[in-house]
Order: sequence, then C-alpha cells, then structure tokens
Amino acid sequence: MRDESLDCYWCGQRFDDFKELAFHVQNHGVENFDEAIRHYTAKAAREDVNIMAIPAPQSNGKGGSFAPFLKREHIKGDKATLNFIGARIPNGKSFSDLYVDVKIGREAFTWGLKADSRNYAALFKRFGSNEKKWTGAVKVEIAQDKFINVVGS
Repeated sequence: MRDESLDCYWCGQRFDDFKELAFHVQNHGVENFDEAIRHYTAKAAREDVNIMAIPAPQSNGKGGSFAPFLKREHIKGDKATLNFIGARIPNGKSFSDLYVDVKIGREAFTWGLKADSRNYAALFKRFGSNEKKWTGAVKVEIAQDKFINVVGS
C-alpha cells in the first residue's frame, strides 16, 4: 500500500492532508511559501495524490443543477430585459456574493454579483436586503466596457 502522507520540505514531519501541512508550513517560519506550494503540487502530480478537497456539488433541490451563469453572449444586441425570479446567497466560498436567478425570454440563467459592484448597488437600492423580494423586470445594457450593466435602479 502506498503512503499518501505529505512531508514538510524543511523538517520532514509528515501530514495526512495538505491543509494540515499548509498550516504547519505557515507557522514554520518558512520564508518562501510559494516554493513549498510548487514543491508539493509537483509531488502530488508525480505520485497521483489528491492534495485538495473538492466541494460537493450544489443542487437546486429538484435533482438538477442550477442554470448556467449569465454571460454577455447570452444577451442579443446591446439591451435586454432580465426577469428576476429570485436571489440566493451562495453556500460556502464563491466568487459571487449573491446569485440572482433570471430569465431572458424562456432561457434561465444565474447572474453572479459581487457586493462591491455598481450593479449590486443599483439592485440593492431597488429591491432591498430581503433576497426573496428580488423579483421583477430589470433592464440591462452592454456598455462600452462590454459588461452587463443595470440601467437605472
């Protein structure tokens, strides 16, 4: 049976998972943490060792996955009306701070918003802090920066 434990590059102490090793290295006084990451990533690739925990898939409770994320390409032309059908706060770590379920015609999408974006500010001003009230039609346009932008509030 192959030993899948990880050892500290500097002191040789062994760990069962990468999280424990990372904590050890951070508290080891190691000056070049990036070098340690490269070392263990390369070791894991050579030895086919899984060094990170993959999160379980999220589900919408209906046995399927959420709608695809809204992208600029989904908006035909430079303007569209998004029909908001609800919002939800992502579970765990996510790039977005809020997911808004939208429809363009009959197509459903998930629009991820960051709390520090101008779109989030405009929508928060309109809908408030209760994600259950994030419903209704919202006009958007593709601005010169090629991003989807809320028109008005």
